[in-house]
Amino acid sequence: MDLSTFESDMKAKPQNVSIVLHKPHFPENIGSAARAAKNMGIDQLVVVRPVDCDLTRILKMATHAAEDVVAEMEVHDDLRDALAPYQYVVGTTARVGSHRQSVKSPEESLKSWCRLLRTIAWRCSLDLRTVASPILS
Repeated sequence: MDLSTFESDMKAKPQNVSIVLHKPHFPENIGSAARAAKNMGIDQLVVVRPVDCDLTRILKMATHAAEDVVAEMEVHDDLRDALAPYQYVVGTTARVGSHRQSVKSPEESLKSWCRLLRTIAWRCSLDLRTVASPILS
């Protein structure tokens, strides 16, 4: 797929994107996600049913750069409630198994995301090697 087709002068709107973690086991994973979100310009972190929400451990991994993301993160008990405000949801996992079936391949997902991003005025510059890797970030 030629991604240059989607290149244009459109501006990204990271304020329209949230990172949602469902049942994270370790506070450090929440902190790492907050830091990664901040690095991408995303300020909205939603955490659903965390096993351990120790703010000290979360902030240690988030570093001072993402303290604001952690301070503003939403914590929910129910995934359906957490996702209710969103119009489009993309779910990924690094886990494999017979009960985790793919709805779409990474390549199919990339094409769908690029079409969607183009319609909502995002600049699409996804790397197929990243999307096709076993661990989707």
